[in-house]
Amino acid sequence: MKTLDRYIVRTFLSTAFLFLVVMLTLRIVLDLFFNMDEFTEQSGSFLGVLGDIWEYYATQSLVYFIELGGLIIVASAGFSLAKMNYTNELTAMLASGVSLHRVVLPIIICSMLMGGVVILDQELLVPRFAHILIRKHDEAGKRVKKALIVPVMTDANNTGWYSERFSLGSGNPDKPPTMHRPAVTLRDDEAIAIGRACTTEGGKAQYAKFGNTKGWHITRANLAKFNRLAKNAWPTVPTTERIWTRLDPTSLLGQVVRNTTVNPSLREINRLPDVRCGFVLSAMRFHTDPYVAGRQRTGYMQEPRFVFRDDAGRTMGVIYASRATWVFSREIPSLNGYWKLQRGALFIPSDMTPEAIVLRQSSEWINYMSTFELTQLLQFEHIPGERSAVLALHTRVANPINNLVMLLLGLPFILSRQRNLKKSVGLNILVVGAFYVFMYTCRYLDIAPVWAAWLPVLIFGPLAVVMFDTVKT
Repeated sequence: MKTLDRYIVRTFLSTAFLFLVVMLTLRIVLDLFFNMDEFTEQSGSFLGVLGDIWEYYATQSLVYFIELGGLIIVASAGFSLAKMNYTNELTAMLASGVSLHRVVLPIIICSMLMGGVVILDQELLVPRFAHILIRKHDEAGKRVKKALIVPVMTDANNTGWYSERFSLGSGNPDKPPTMHRPAVTLRDDEAIAIGRACTTEGGKAQYAKFGNTKGWHITRANLAKFNRLAKNAWPTVPTTERIWTRLDPTSLLGQVVRNTTVNPSLREINRLPDVRCGFVLSAMRFHTDPYVAGRQRTGYMQEPRFVFRDDAGRTMGVIYASRATWVFSREIPSLNGYWKLQRGALFIPSDMTPEAIVLRQSSEWINYMSTFELTQLLQFEHIPGERSAVLALHTRVANPINNLVMLLLGLPFILSRQRNLKKSVGLNILVVGAFYVFMYTCRYLDIAPVWAAWLPVLIFGPLAVVMFDTVKT
């Protein structure tokens, strides 16, 4: 690197650092001016308020740097060259045979490198602190990860999921991602509701495998089928605590013994149907108490599974438990009683993973995702704010080019041979400001995301190249 290049780079970097500090400080002060009351409401001590303010804006500066990165680059380049023009340094360089294009080259390279730092901030740092960045001002100082609301999301099975709160977990196997009080709507291939699963107070859902199938395991849940014909209705709603059925120990004993040919003492239950109640029963081991005359036979099952299906034979859900004990009851006359479940849970197959839930969040999360996460998000169907996700993905690619276009638009006015520096700076600000306003106006207009992201480049890009080429060197 030549001495001239080192001087230009040093001038540009020192100016860029100055503008970075000034613009970030101005952005923080303006935000703090309008939201100071939000901080003071959460802490009683002066030091506590200062701590919350420092912690909040220290992380938010990562986002502010992305917002202001392009302006900082353009302002630093313009101010550095304006200073050289004002002190006649550019005239001396021209007199020594150095063209203006050669003078500007180190600034353009440094601007592109600084744009790379903005990209690294967007792709690496911001996604890592996304759970902190989405906090509001009155949530400053809270260290826990923010719980999300799961809106009505649809998986590949057309099943609709909703939860009032979704905790992200801490990476500890004992605290996995969890949906609290989930509500599930089961649909057929034509998206017509065929059933629903609800939970009582304290019900939770966690994602894991059940055999070879992945899905959500829900506690304190019940499963109901929607029926258009009364004859297909289940006589009762099964829950993870009890399953009403006509398959009592007496009827099970006869079928198990009849169907067991290898070793009758194992008494394994393998897919015994109860058409009336809509399920197929399986269990690892079935045991009955000795028969006593005049008394209902009792018994228990180990690791029972009740597979519930709709009228078309499609699996709606599986209720399973570690143990089920028979309780005789005539509360429902058409049934013999119910199986009382221990540690029962409802399993519903689904491809909607916890990661997918995080990716499908609203626009406040989209702005904090990496490009890889945005690409994954767009692979899902029925995501909220799909236009925002597509626009964000295209603007990630267009923003570095926009910064370069702004730089090329502004430099010709600073490099002008005119001695009226104020006029040159004023025209620079006017043109760059017009481009900046047009760029954000396109993003808020109701046009296709691709056009919203790339229209400023298509219009101002050729203009910037032509203007820069007209500079007399």
